[in-house]
Amino acid sequence: MIIESVNGSNEILVSGKIKPEVLKVYRNTYGLLNLDPIFKELIDTCYKIDDLYRHPQDMEWVVKNNELYLVQTRAITTLSEDNFNSFYFLDDNLPKDYDFYFERTEISEVIPKAYPFMISFLEYLYKDDGPISSTYKGFGIRYKSTNFIKIIGNQIYVDKSKELKGILPASNYDYHTLSIRNFSSLNLKNIGLSIFNSIKLTFIKVSKNSLKSIERDLINDLNLEFSAIVDLEGFLRIFLEKYELVFRVNFLARREMSSLQKIIQRDEISLVEILSSTVARSFKSHKAEYEELNLLGNSINITDESAFIYNVKSDDSKNEIVNKWLNGVSKAKRKVLLNRIEKAQYLNYIRELTRVLTVKYITKLRELIKEEFKKSEIEADLYKFVSLDDLISGSLNRKELEAEEIEFIFTYKSSLLIKKYV
Repeated sequence: MIIESVNGSNEILVSGKIKPEVLKVYRNTYGLLNLDPIFKELIDTCYKIDDLYRHPQDMEWVVKNNELYLVQTRAITTLSEDNFNSFYFLDDNLPKDYDFYFERTEISEVIPKAYPFMISFLEYLYKDDGPISSTYKGFGIRYKSTNFIKIIGNQIYVDKSKELKGILPASNYDYHTLSIRNFSSLNLKNIGLSIFNSIKLTFIKVSKNSLKSIERDLINDLNLEFSAIVDLEGFLRIFLEKYELVFRVNFLARREMSSLQKIIQRDEISLVEILSSTVARSFKSHKAEYEELNLLGNSINITDESAFIYNVKSDDSKNEIVNKWLNGVSKAKRKVLLNRIEKAQYLNYIRELTRVLTVKYITKLRELIKEEFKKSEIEADLYKFVSLDDLISGSLNRKELEAEEIEFIFTYKSSLLIKKYV
């Protein structure tokens, strides 16, 4: 809900002579705010009228002698009934006793539907002794799993504060500005751990020789034949071990891209143009080889069975744009930029190799899972509704999986209009 208010006549607001004070509130958490009692009365009344008309309202109101008067109300015609129903869905499913900041992130884009199997799979990746924790440990960072995945209407959201606290436990998000507040916790242990991890993050570096070593390991893994592997649990264990390298490369790539983006943010050049050019490129692409692997899917999302598409693109037409930009900077800055561009392009390519490797393992894992379902005489596509633990233990029940499928479809249809973040 958005509330605009001014002291004095409404004419100065309508005419635009004065800028109103604006208050934004959510139905489920406005009770936590330290508001003037008249504003709480106004909010309560407005929500009652919304409920009465079953549609969002544009209301005019006046406060005189500390008494609230509603002047008129009319429907907001730019909002459909589906929009309004989605708002009610959120009101029913969002927390009501604390402030929050949930966002649809890259995970949400990769996994657009939160099937039970994928949620349990993510839990394996992010648990304290999982591959992501091991990667952070390799960097000297003390990571703690915080269960930051939030499911709303079978869609994945990330609790940004919980995610942040996995590495910086003393920090939090300001829920109004959506900016990070460092040392919002007064717990000395959390403060010490946040400082320790911040220092470790600052000194994470990667050399060109390290990247070449990672590239060799990835290419060796991609050339590995595992068609004879039949043990599902053993194969899953191997994949989780391999995912440490996948996450490490993605972590390093994000840092390098972010760093380069900050350097060029005021220049008339985009990161996409730099990465797609062949300026400073020093590696050979293996696109043709990996397009022949007959992979299904394009990410860690095992439920995606679309044809694999190789994403590292070379566009020589961008060279002129990038070179023109580089020629406009000082010689010293140009040398620094060329080194950063070379590393960014190389990491972008290696990150694509990790995606190919991930999809290769996911393709095989999907095949093994469907074989298990076939042995149990259960429809193969129902694997989406089983948890990883039940799959490993062999606890497959057709009726329970079919019930999960029906509930999933109903919940998903109820939430299709949820916004990017809430």
